[in-house]
Amino acid sequence: ILITHSKSSVQKKVENNGTFYIDTSPCFNNDGSIDYIVETIASPFKAPVLPLKEDVPNTPATDIFLGDVKMKGILETINRISKFDSTILITGESGTGKSMLANFIHSKSKRCNMPFVTINCAAIPENLIESELFGYVPGAFTGASPKGKKGLVEIADKGTLFLDEVGLLPQNCQAKFLQLIQEKIYTPIGAV
Repeated sequence: ILITHSKSSVQKKVENNGTFYIDTSPCFNNDGSIDYIVETIASPFKAPVLPLKEDVPNTPATDIFLGDVKMKGILETINRISKFDSTILITGESGTGKSMLANFIHSKSKRCNMPFVTINCAAIPENLIESELFGYVPGAFTGASPKGKKGLVEIADKGTLFLDEVGLLPQNCQAKFLQLIQEKIYTPIGAV
């Protein structure tokens, strides 16, 4: 990417990983020199963002996201915590990159070769949310598939489950997620 003294955008194709849009915006010192550059990487096709680091030889992963000191601190924390299996809460305004950070944590973890499943809790209708998340056994309810159904939680097993807008889940589902987080167990609909 050619860095200029004004905002620039570029589209980059990464083999086997799709197309990425990269915006760079320089931030200047009082003397007019560039202090740091904020780089935003977006993928409209849901391709993984992180393989771009392979294009930057001998560069630590935290250098991929150029930004202020707070962001570098967050990324250093991510590098440390990604080595452990634990539940992580990422908070922030809508559109601040929580999903990107969750994907980054996943890519740095032991689970990086397993599924990364994103669930937008606000987008699933309330009457379907429990069966979508936890699945159901054959014959669990009228109209249920005779084979049953795996839930998104089971699909994410051994990988990473990212719950977007988790605060919008109905209370009964929040209780089941609390059990899942604390005890690492859940019950599909209709199971004894």
